[in-house]
Amino acid sequence: MQLLHPARLLTALLFILAGFVCPLHALGNHQSLTGPFADARAVTKQCLSCHAGQGEDILQSSHWTWERSRIIGAEQRTFAKKTGLTFFAVSVTANPSRCMTCHISTNLLSGRHDPSAAADIDCLVCHDTTGTYRRELGAPVDSVDLARIAAKVGPPRPTNCLTCHGRECGLTGLQGHGGFDTDVHLHHSGAALSCQQCHPGQGRHVLQRQLTLDEADPKKTGCIACHSSTPHAREQLNRHATTIACQTCHIPVHGRTTPALIHWNWLMGSGTTVDQYTQQPTPFQTAEGLTMASNLLPTYLWDNGGDQIYERGGRIQPETLTSLLSPSPRDQAARIHPFAVLFGTQLYDARYRYLISPALTRAVPTFFSDAGWDQIAAEGMNNLRLPFSGSLGFTTTASFRRLNHGVAPTAQALGCMDCHGKSGRLPWDALGYTNDPWIEGLAPDRSVERSRIQEMESP
Repeated sequence: MQLLHPARLLTALLFILAGFVCPLHALGNHQSLTGPFADARAVTKQCLSCHAGQGEDILQSSHWTWERSRIIGAEQRTFAKKTGLTFFAVSVTANPSRCMTCHISTNLLSGRHDPSAAADIDCLVCHDTTGTYRRELGAPVDSVDLARIAAKVGPPRPTNCLTCHGRECGLTGLQGHGGFDTDVHLHHSGAALSCQQCHPGQGRHVLQRQLTLDEADPKKTGCIACHSSTPHAREQLNRHATTIACQTCHIPVHGRTTPALIHWNWLMGSGTTVDQYTQQPTPFQTAEGLTMASNLLPTYLWDNGGDQIYERGGRIQPETLTSLLSPSPRDQAARIHPFAVLFGTQLYDARYRYLISPALTRAVPTFFSDAGWDQIAAEGMNNLRLPFSGSLGFTTTASFRRLNHGVAPTAQALGCMDCHGKSGRLPWDALGYTNDPWIEGLAPDRSVERSRIQEMESP
């Protein structure tokens, strides 16, 4: 067998590889994507002609599967958003037409959806840079210019992520909820970072949920991945970090620029709430029974990263508050963390004593049809594969969600007296303390308390 000369071998290899070079890569941009495109699926087909590997990555990502590893109780489990009931017990299974609107698929609601087909990915959700891409029930609206958007695709921006992560699953339609719009890491007046800078994918399309930038030290997760475990000049503040999460001081309120959802009362879902004086709908209460508010103080709880969740068919005590999502009980790894609380006034099956996941209507913004509670309860529970007795009641629920976004500039972080002293915001008794730790064991002489606080606040 005659061997090729090295120079000829290199030439042959380059010739072979040239056949695999995408013409769009050679251009260095996407201007040749001129269309016309019949639908978003046609755009994806063109994207995959150059980015097949990225398509396969997406199929393995939580953005596609809606599944992730999660500590529930004391057990590491796979948790699926598509079957979870942690927010108002509204199930994706019972409401595919509404909940799946945020899924990055071109046809998830149709019978021909193949979860293993990259051709079903809607690339434009994450890569539109024009700010004009709009979808309804998982499909682009008619007014969208697919050719223009495809020619201008680029790396995702925070606004892309907010199309799903900032909408409360479509309940309020409020962009920016969750603190993303005011977070000093993302805001243009701050670090102006992108989401993927803090949730990197190591060159792939599988973004990490928990920030870990130092592969050599996997314990460096969250804030300390960038800021270290001793970011403060004052050692007293660094010592606080052993029992207090960074977010506790650096997210002083939530719902700063956009009202945050705090309560959904299904009893009010069929009528319009009006102000008794002006006879106009109140700005923070909708016809669907949704209540919003601004500049809310967080709720503070011990948190070790684990969760307790309400699961399908779980029995409740209707006369007491049912927790749909809350942190695991305190252990040695727990720190005080801020939470947003979503309260619900919602249906339960009076015979089986589990929560009802009703079938929401397709119409926007109407959530409950005029068919009556019995019908939407029966339809929803049939989709959830649970029996419905036909007997209904109303109960109250709460979901405690971690606040990780909405970090304020340093000058707006909490000071010592925001948490300590007579007007401090932390509920020391609920956190397991007999008294404010600063004044524990001190005589009731307030001058002693003031002296202690002044000493702690001195540089």
